[in-house]
Amino acid sequence: MMFPPEPRNATRRCPLRSTEAEPLPRPDPQHTPGRNSPWEWLRRLHGPLAPVEIAPGVRVWLTLTYEATAQALCSPTLSNDPRHWEEFHSGRVGEAGLLPLTAPRDNALTSDGETHRRRRAPLVDGLAKLTARGMGQEITAITDRLIDSFIERGHADLIGEFATRLPILVLSRAYGLSDGNGLRLAELASRFWDCDPATADPAAAELEAFFAELTARARRWPGEDLASWMITHPSRLSETEIRHGLMSYIAAGNDLTAHLIANTLVELLADPAPERGPVLSHVDVGRAVRRACRVRPPLRVWPARYAIQDTDIAGVRIGAGEGVAIGFEPAHEDPALAHHVEDAEHTLLTWGAGTHTCPARSLAWEITEQGVTAVLRRLREPRLALRVEELRPRPGPLLNAFDALPVRFVPGRPASATRALGPGRPARPRPRRRGKGRAWLTRWWCH
Repeated sequence: MMFPPEPRNATRRCPLRSTEAEPLPRPDPQHTPGRNSPWEWLRRLHGPLAPVEIAPGVRVWLTLTYEATAQALCSPTLSNDPRHWEEFHSGRVGEAGLLPLTAPRDNALTSDGETHRRRRAPLVDGLAKLTARGMGQEITAITDRLIDSFIERGHADLIGEFATRLPILVLSRAYGLSDGNGLRLAELASRFWDCDPATADPAAAELEAFFAELTARARRWPGEDLASWMITHPSRLSETEIRHGLMSYIAAGNDLTAHLIANTLVELLADPAPERGPVLSHVDVGRAVRRACRVRPPLRVWPARYAIQDTDIAGVRIGAGEGVAIGFEPAHEDPALAHHVEDAEHTLLTWGAGTHTCPARSLAWEITEQGVTAVLRRLREPRLALRVEELRPRPGPLLNAFDALPVRFVPGRPASATRALGPGRPARPRPRRRGKGRAWLTRWWCH
C-alpha cells in the first residue's frame, strides 16, 4: 500500500463542512495495529486529526494520535455540551441515530465547569460508598451464578449469557433493583449503541420514564442505593439531574464494561494452540485487560467534544461549533506511543482524561478482572467455537463489540445450587402503595 508523504491538513484552510471527509472505518474483527491499519492510513493522509463522516451526514474531526487525543480530552476550549455543536442544531445527529448518546441532558457527562462538578460529585461520592462497602463478594457471587447456568452444557455465548449480564447485575445492587429490571434496563441501553433511530429513540424515552419513577420512589422511601444518596447529597440535585445522572451511568457503564470483558476473552481465547489451555489458568488477567484496552477497546470512537471557539489541537485548527470525535482505538495504536510503556495502565485513555475521566473506572475494572478470571478459572479448556474473523460485529460505528461470543469447553459442575436469573424481588422491600404511578412502576418490577 502506498501512502502520501505529507499530511494534507497540517494547516486547515476551510471549515469542516466544506472539506472532503473520509468515511469512518468500520469495526473489523480481524483488525490489528500496523501499517495496513485504516488508522495508520488516515494518519499518513491527514496527520493527527482527520475530517471524517462518523455517521451519514455527520462530520467531525477525529483524533488519530495519542497526543491529539489526550489534548482534546483535556482542552478547556472544547466543551462536552453538544449545544455548542453545529451538527446537533442541523438535525443531522438525530437523523443518524446518534441523539440518544449525544443529546444534552442535565447530567455530568454533557456539562462543563461548576455545573459539571456539582452534578458529578454525588455520583463520585455514591460510588465511593459502594467501594467502601466492598463489591468483591457480590461480584464473585454473580459470576458464579451466571457460569453455573451454562457450565454443564459444555458450550455458551459468553456475551449474551455472561458479559452483558454481569455488569448490569452488579449495577442493579447499586440501584436497588431486581435482577429482572436490571436486565431490562441493559437491553434498552444497548439499543443506543446501534445508532438506529427506530429503536434507540423509543428506548431512550422508556429509560427516562423509568428513572423518573425510580427517583420519585427513592425520595418517598430512601434506602442504601445510588438514587437515595444522590437525593440527599449536599449538591442538591434537581429531579431531572438525578434522573439523567442515573440514566447516563446505565447507558455508558453496562455496555462498555460488558464488551471490555468480551474483548479480553477474545484476545485470550483466539490462540488455537492446543498447549495454551493450561497456560490460561495462570494468565496475568490485569495485563490481558490492558492489552484489550489497547488493541480492541470497547469504545473505539466517541463524538464527545465541541469547540466553543476557534482552537488548535495538535497543530490542526478547529473552528468554533465543530465537533471532535475522540479516537480511542487509533490513539492506542499510535506508533509514537513508546513500546516500553505499552502495558502501562497510566497511559490508557480508555476511561478518558481530565475532568471528565470516568468516575466508575475502578468498579468497571474490578468487574472486568473478576469476570475474566472466573471464566478462566471455572471453564475447562475453553476455546472459541468460531474463528475470530467469523465473529459478527455489533451494528453501529462507535463500538468494538460482537453480537455473540460462542465458546466450547469441557462440561463442568455448578459451584453451588443457584436459582435461575429472572425478575426476582426488589433488592430492598418497599411499602405497598396504590395509585396510577405505583401501578405503572409495578409493571416494570414484574416485567
